[in-house]
Amino acid sequence: MAIARILVPIDFSECAAAAFDYAVGLAKALGAKITLVHVWDVPFLWPSVGDTMVTVPAEEPMTVAQLVKKRAAEELERFIAERPHAGVEVAARLAMGDPMRTICSVAQDGNHDLVVMGTHGRTGVSRVLAGSVAENVVRHCPVPVLTVRGTESAAAQPAG
Repeated sequence: MAIARILVPIDFSECAAAAFDYAVGLAKALGAKITLVHVWDVPFLWPSVGDTMVTVPAEEPMTVAQLVKKRAAEELERFIAERPHAGVEVAARLAMGDPMRTICSVAQDGNHDLVVMGTHGRTGVSRVLAGSVAENVVRHCPVPVLTVRGTESAAAQPAG
C-alpha cells in the first residue's frame, strides 16, 4: 500500500511540532503530500457564546466564533512558516468541531493514507481529566494512525 497523503492534526504544541517533523521526514522518503489540520471550536461558556460580538483593538467588531477562527488561522500560518519542510508539499486547513470526530472525518473524506499525530503521553489523573485525543483517534479512525511522542511528554516521564 502506497502512502501518498499524510494528515497531521496539530494543536500548536511541541508534541504537534514533533509529529509534523516526523511526517515531513516520512513524506520526503515516500514522496507524499502533507495536510495539516487544526480543529477549533468556540469555548462553551454560555449558550450562543459564538454569536456574541467582541471588539479587539485595531480590528473590526466580530463574533467570538470569528475571532477564534481568525486566531487559529494566524497560528496555523505561523506554525508552517516556522518549521522546515523543503521538498514536501504542505496544505493547511481549519476545521470546526470535536477534535476526535473531526480528525477521523477529515482523514477519511480527504482520502488520506496515514494520520501522523503527536501524543502528550499523559498518564494517571491528568489522562483521566484531560482525555486523549490521540488515543481516541487511534481507536476510531478508519485510516492507520502513527503517534509520535513529543518532547513535552518525554521530559515529563521519569527516567529509567
